[in-house]
Amino acid sequence: MTVFSWCYSRTCARKATTAVVALAIGGIVAVACGARSELPVPEWGLVRVDICGSSTSSITPAPLDTFLVLDASTSMLEETVPGVTRWQAQRDALASFLLAPETAEMGAALTIFPRFDGPEPTDSCFSPTDCHDRCVPVQGCAPSFEQVCGAPWDCGDGEVCTPFGFCDTSGEYCDPWAPETCAGTCTMLGMCDDALACEPEQFTTADVPLDVLPGAAAGILAAIDAREPDGATSTLPALAGTIEAAVQRAKAEPTRKTIVVLATDGVPTVCDDALVDLDLDAAITHLADAAAAGRTRGVQTFVIGVLTPPAIEAPRDKLDAVAAAGGTSTAFVVTSGEPLGDELIAALHELRFVASSCAYELPEVDGLPDWDGLHVRVTPPAGEPAELEQVPSREDCDDADGGFHLDHPPGGAEPPLMVELCPGSCAEALGGEVEITLACLR
Repeated sequence: MTVFSWCYSRTCARKATTAVVALAIGGIVAVACGARSELPVPEWGLVRVDICGSSTSSITPAPLDTFLVLDASTSMLEETVPGVTRWQAQRDALASFLLAPETAEMGAALTIFPRFDGPEPTDSCFSPTDCHDRCVPVQGCAPSFEQVCGAPWDCGDGEVCTPFGFCDTSGEYCDPWAPETCAGTCTMLGMCDDALACEPEQFTTADVPLDVLPGAAAGILAAIDAREPDGATSTLPALAGTIEAAVQRAKAEPTRKTIVVLATDGVPTVCDDALVDLDLDAAITHLADAAAAGRTRGVQTFVIGVLTPPAIEAPRDKLDAVAAAGGTSTAFVVTSGEPLGDELIAALHELRFVASSCAYELPEVDGLPDWDGLHVRVTPPAGEPAELEQVPSREDCDDADGGFHLDHPPGGAEPPLMVELCPGSCAEALGGEVEITLACLR
């Protein structure tokens, strides 16, 4: 039997992302790039070679590229302490983080939302069909209607967050869904979002392009200083567009770790059809879906929530759902108050540690990789060599046991290219060596 085989390498892997293609034609076997054949080895005449490729590297965290997505909606003007807004406190915390020695050589890009796509939005609308079907109901705390709200937790005891309108007979605010609040006609009040950028494609280009710190800090801080918070919270297109940009970066630079960091003080209020129907749960699901799509393509989404007591747990649950879908378990939550800046700095550094990874290219093999024969051994600077256990993905890493995983599972839409140590193993063995060996069939 004659065997033709194409080598499995980064070049080959990039050209062929399908599973094994094996053709048996008159005693000729052709083996193409991809995962191991599930057919018995003797039938194909392939021989297992225990070590087909190997590599040894020093254990250092992979360089980190961070795509920042900052909420600049009007609520960011709320003061955390007299004279200091959330926006200013966030800016000062970012300055400390971006200029810290620990973040040197980290890549950083900045996207600020909302963005306006044309003239300033109309102040108000009065029907769901106004402003090209983009009339989002304004909500208030009923029955007093003394405060606008975006979610149930914005209202005090005894009040509920509900759409409100204007009663033509009394001249008072009313609830369009409660006829008893108006003897005449209660006309809905809304805000148009048709002048906002509401498509993900409008956010694939950052306000400040990716560059390396500390040099990138000046442009990021200048963009924040030039922006006055205004408008509603268009989280979905901003997050989805930025994730797409991050995915493209990760593909172009696979030896770097690329993440997205969303910092917001609440839940989305516009740029999602679910919000026209006041379905906040569906809007959160859409955000989670965007984060999950990025995760499956190799980009994690971290969430930082800047929240105001006492209503913290309800919005925290919403932000946790987005973080979990993005592969980062829970959101980092800081509370508005005097220590907000310090809390935010601490959260950013903790995020940097969690996101850091020790990632290494798979060794090239002359044959078809046998993933059961993949072994990773680490040697700490002052310790004995230890073989790591493979786990399915980063989410399966255990801080105590450590381990490693592949960037993409064998046989998937994209071939494995990298071995990544779990954070625990990466931290324990920093400064040591990692040896990767891979068996093959040929």
